[in-house]
Amino acid sequence: MNKSPAYSLIEILLVLVILALVSIPGFFVYIRSQANQRLQASAEIFSNHVRQARTFSRDAREGRTWGLVRVTESNYDLVSWTDTGATTTEENYQLQAGIIFKNNFDVRFSKLSGDPLVIQPIKVGNKFNQCYMVDILATGVVETKHSDCI
Repeated sequence: MNKSPAYSLIEILLVLVILALVSIPGFFVYIRSQANQRLQASAEIFSNHVRQARTFSRDAREGRTWGLVRVTESNYDLVSWTDTGATTTEENYQLQAGIIFKNNFDVRFSKLSGDPLVIQPIKVGNKFNQCYMVDILATGVVETKHSDCI
C-alpha cells in the first residue's frame, strides 16, 4: 500500500502561525497610514473652509465679517458678524473620526480686505501624535503643512 504525500495538521498550523506573525506589522503600518490620510484630508478641508470665510469677508457677503470658531475638539463653525457684533452660525462642520484640534481658535477676516484680524496657527492632529498646521499669513494666504504636535 502506497502512502500519499501530505502535510500533517501540525505543519499546516505552524505555517499559519508564521504567516500571522509576519503580517501583523503590516497591519499596523496600514492603520497608521489610513489615520495619516484622514488627518491630511481633514486639514485640507479645514483650510478650504478658512479660505471660504476669507473670500466671504473680502466680498462683504451679506454685509458681514466672516470667520471660523472652534466649538469642540472636533467641531467648528463658519460664523458671520454684523457691524454691531451680532454673531450668526452659518454652518457647522466636523473633522473626520479620530482627528482633533490641538488648540483653540477664533479666526476672523476684515470685511472688504479679507485680512486676518488675528494671526494664529491652528493645529489638527490624531492619536498617533501626527499633526498638520494650518497657518494663516498676514496677507490672508492659508498654508497647510505637516508639523510637530508640540
